[in-house]
Amino acid sequence: MRFEKTHAYGNDFMSFKRADCADLTPEKIQSLSDRKTGVGFDQLIVFEQEEPAQKYCTITFYNADGTFSGACGNGARCAARLFADATGLTAFDIRVTQKSGQPIVIPAETLPNRDVRLLMGKPKRSAGQIPLALGIDPDRVTFPELHPYEGACVNVGNPHLVFVTPETVEISNEELTRYGGFAENYEFFPERVNVEFIRKIGVNHIQMRVWERGAGITSACGTGACASAVIAVMKGLCIAEAPVKISVDGGEMFVSFTPNGEIILQGEAVRVFTGEMAA
Repeated sequence: MRFEKTHAYGNDFMSFKRADCADLTPEKIQSLSDRKTGVGFDQLIVFEQEEPAQKYCTITFYNADGTFSGACGNGARCAARLFADATGLTAFDIRVTQKSGQPIVIPAETLPNRDVRLLMGKPKRSAGQIPLALGIDPDRVTFPELHPYEGACVNVGNPHLVFVTPETVEISNEELTRYGGFAENYEFFPERVNVEFIRKIGVNHIQMRVWERGAGITSACGTGACASAVIAVMKGLCIAEAPVKISVDGGEMFVSFTPNGEIILQGEAVRVFTGEMAA
């Protein structure tokens, strides 16, 4: 089985074509994701279909634990890098498989440097869109078991819970694991949730730490950056009229907004190596 390894700020991915691995079970994905006995990755990207003539490709994301993942901003940029390298195209659509059967269409553009720009669409803020359990306010999510932070939720292709901390407070790995691991599987979230902690560190500049559902702590998260920018603007940490700079453990991404409220995500996508392994 031929595969590609890519990363975006250390958030890493294994990619291959569906035809090259017909028996893709959750157990198989878990085996591939193991960093000692497999290839190792945060998420898996499966290319379902490639249509260079029509300028699009169709992909599916899976988490390292074998579960389905609806969207991944860093992974979409890495998929765009691979598709651009294979076809020579610099502008095309990424179609991301969804459980509903209706894919998310993400226009992508590769830039002269290692960056890829994605048009991620509009954020979804209602409880039903996130989704959240009945009666939970998306703007004020708290847990009796955990204090003192209050979170806000948004869906940017997948569900996110964003906590804003004071500028002087840095979240440790221990705290991120405690909050993230608890909230990911909490009863409020029927499809689980990704968890971000953000704090303002400059003018239109925030720091983000992330716990991804099905993967744990990662060095970056593209949809997490989008969600964090949305909540940072909502909470008054940043303004929507200028790009929001987001510092993550692995580097820096930029999120901006179109006049009609769509999210633009820009950051690097790096091809690491091509490999082969037994299917």
